Amino acid sequence: MYDIIFITNGSNASVARYKQFKLLYPLAKQATTYNEAKSKSFTKLFWLVWYDVEILPSFTFDYDIPEWDQQYVHVFKHDNAFIHSGICVASKEIDISKREFA
Repeated sequence: MYDIIFITNGSNASVARYKQFKLLYPLAKQATTYNEAKSKSFTKLFWLVWYDVEILPSFTFDYDIPEWDQQYVHVFKHDNAFIHSGICVASKEIDISKREFA
């Protein structure tokens, strides 16, 4: 299992969403930047969840990234959605730009 980092933008609404999320995932941590998320994670890989993403009950945080594929950020789709939802798994060993993080 990887750490879960909930990304807020500092607004009251995003912090309130984090508090709701933490009720479901008590070990989740909060961050506002990618570097902060990396520093708060104790695991080599970590989940990134943005405050404006609705987590469906069918989504589980149990995907295991193979060693040979850990140099990429993995973005997951929800349920039968046609677009990627914004839930990601990233590695502490890579850096991403602010544009990619937004």
